[in-house]
Amino acid sequence: MTAPMDGPTAVVVGELLMAALEEAGLAAEDAARATYLLIVQVIGSVALDVAETDGHAPLHDERDRIAERRRALDGVDPATLPRTAAAADVMASWIGEEQFRWALDTVLDGIATRAVGPGDPQ
Repeated sequence: MTAPMDGPTAVVVGELLMAALEEAGLAAEDAARATYLLIVQVIGSVALDVAETDGHAPLHDERDRIAERRRALDGVDPATLPRTAAAADVMASWIGEEQFRWALDTVLDGIATRAVGPGDPQ
């Protein structure tokens, strides 16, 4: 997290991801932008997940970490922060695999809307 992601492996991963996105129907420029978006989504999710730990592997069980986050949200005043209080269960699970998959699926769904079919103008 403290060095650029521009080594030979990172470049190859980016190349392969761009190729897959182009094969899925994205224009080259959109594929390049979507590649960055996906990399940021994945790395950002991991960074925020690990930020709530001591940073040493292995991480505590996901259920325990979610339960700890939920307890921390118990003190939220619904009169002051009604949306946060109502969404506390969801917010507690932000660090979980379910949230990661939801976010990635949502991003991919959005990217898919930019794909062009055969014969469509790019």
